Amino acid sequence: MSYQDRRVYKKKQRETLKVGVSVKNRKPKILFVDDDKVDQAAFKRLVAKGALSYDCLIAESVSETKKILSTETFDVMVIDYKLNDGTAFDIISSSIGVPFIIVTGAGDEEIAVKAMKAGAYDYVIKDINHNYLKVLPVVLEKALINKEKENHSQLMSYALMSINDSVFFTDMENKILFINKAFYKTHGYDEKDIIGKRCDIFWKNISLNEYGNYGLIDITKKGVWCGESYHQHKNGKIFPIYLSRSIIRDENGKELGIVNIVRDMTERKAIEQRLEYMAHFDGLTGLPNRTLFYNTMSKILAQAERANYACAILFLDLDRFKIINDTLGHDVGDTLLTMAAERLKTCIRKADIVARLGGDEFAIILTNINEHENAAYVARRVISCFKVPFQIKQEHECTIGVSIGITIYPADGNHIGILVKNADTAMYHAKGNGGNSYHFYESSMNTAAFWKFTIEKKLREAIRREEFLFHYQPQIDTKTKKIVGVEALIRWQPPDSELVLPEKFVSVAEETGLIIPIGEWALYTACIQNRVWQNNGILPVPISVNVSARQFKQRDFVKILTQILHKTKLDSCFLEIELTESILMHDEELILTKLRLLNNRGIKLSIDDFGTGYSSMRYLKHLPIHRIKIDKSFVNDIATNPNDRAISEAIITMAHSLQIKVIAEGVETEEQFEILQSLGCDEIQGHFFCKPLSINEFTSILAKGIVL
Repeated sequence: MSYQDRRVYKKKQRETLKVGVSVKNRKPKILFVDDDKVDQAAFKRLVAKGALSYDCLIAESVSETKKILSTETFDVMVIDYKLNDGTAFDIISSSIGVPFIIVTGAGDEEIAVKAMKAGAYDYVIKDINHNYLKVLPVVLEKALINKEKENHSQLMSYALMSINDSVFFTDMENKILFINKAFYKTHGYDEKDIIGKRCDIFWKNISLNEYGNYGLIDITKKGVWCGESYHQHKNGKIFPIYLSRSIIRDENGKELGIVNIVRDMTERKAIEQRLEYMAHFDGLTGLPNRTLFYNTMSKILAQAERANYACAILFLDLDRFKIINDTLGHDVGDTLLTMAAERLKTCIRKADIVARLGGDEFAIILTNINEHENAAYVARRVISCFKVPFQIKQEHECTIGVSIGITIYPADGNHIGILVKNADTAMYHAKGNGGNSYHFYESSMNTAAFWKFTIEKKLREAIRREEFLFHYQPQIDTKTKKIVGVEALIRWQPPDSELVLPEKFVSVAEETGLIIPIGEWALYTACIQNRVWQNNGILPVPISVNVSARQFKQRDFVKILTQILHKTKLDSCFLEIELTESILMHDEELILTKLRLLNNRGIKLSIDDFGTGYSSMRYLKHLPIHRIKIDKSFVNDIATNPNDRAISEAIITMAHSLQIKVIAEGVETEEQFEILQSLGCDEIQGHFFCKPLSINEFTSILAKGIVL
């Protein structure tokens, strides 16, 4: 058969199949081909009587029949063997896929046999009385039923060849009889490679130890089996499958063979493995995540209990990571976390576990330790490892520390929840002591931790209820004794409770981040109050507000402060922000840039608690500072301690040489005042002149402009 003939054949098959599928919903269509007018008339009478409930069309020659078949399709054809311009065999090639019945004369049995071999469904023998027409309806009906069965079988074959799953049939001895198209794609075998072979070819080389016993499943009892298994590709690759096997039986229950449906599970298994990985490992660092950490820790504790040995949990928090992340961006932050994870892995044994719990928090599980010192050794090793700066993309050199809390099983608890909480508590103590250190858990820490938790909860309520207020303390010129400024000192007034001073809650607010909303409230309230005083004609003086390190290091701090000044309509020269000198010790370039922006906007800048941190001429001479404040610790004993007096004098002399004014805080006696005045201190602040006052009390004093 030529290529063109094959194309025509397949097209006819599809058309015939399409007709066969819908034949139940319409009358069958019959083509009657006979050149005898008498036979044609007899056939028409048969149709007219209703003996044939079909749509019928009559043709009387080979040429006419071919022309009709070129444009129409039929369910069955009845063809007289001898025609004027040829024979029925000349028509058969044009009627591929259409059942046909040959009509022959008496004595033409050899022709009938030839026709049957050519694909005829049946034949009938003509007689002069046209009695063959009486049996024709029965023959046609059988032909139509047979065609419907063939169409159904053909449809099933198309379906099997079209589905994406591999399908193969075997006999009851498991020899392969049939495969569909998808089989080659999944297994690599074509028909000539596989037909007639036993299906154990798919697993006979698979290791039972590695993959389990995936041999032939006996289904003779239940008749079906399905489940996950493995097959081997022709190229030797082993891949996961989902296999469904069912015995095929005829209408009498006789076993004909087994149908096997194979679904390649390679992609699904890869997705499952990826989801499993994502559920238990950190996507950024590749370390076990919090879920896997807890699962692993539970197993380790159970094993430690059985074997009667100790283990340790180390909680780690990266110092200054948030500043780097906020300043240099999340890409740099992510890279830093990845590099930190790699360093941590070098600090532990193979049997130990390091996990990322989230953010910049990590945890280490040390198994089977002999003494507490083992955990301390690992902690010191981690701290030492982090002293080496992290070089990120040859653009940034970042130095971070690490605060570590350590808890020991079973000494500090025998339940994972308790141990984790204790390690976390110890870590916060290490961070509270300046960071870049480690701390073992102590039972007394829980009291402090509970106090912090309680304060945090109440602070959140206080922000919502607006329970904060200011007390105001004047700043006095040492020469004129007039008020030249005022400091707004925050207080917390819980309902039905005593006034709370800042030293009781500011550290918790700083640690939890609540200092941000509290600090914004403080700046806005101070500015609006100063504006109210000025609108009432009271002496305009700058108002000082303490700004925490966490608040100042916000990326948009300058923008927020500028918006507050604009909203309150306060001239920027009447606002002074006080910063502790410890803020200036980190990210000097960034801090300097921010200070210059504030200075350019006319906002005054002051260094609070000067002398208690890392006072240095190196940075002081470069910063746009207007005032420095001598800390109360130097003022307390200035009259009796020569060192405190010498330090205070040095601060005043140094500041004046840089054209910076000096104010001393905590002045409580006349003797302290006179010494500071003699040393050239410009301004003082303290109970000697006036304690911090409520808004109403201070307003009356400010209106006078002098403290009596």
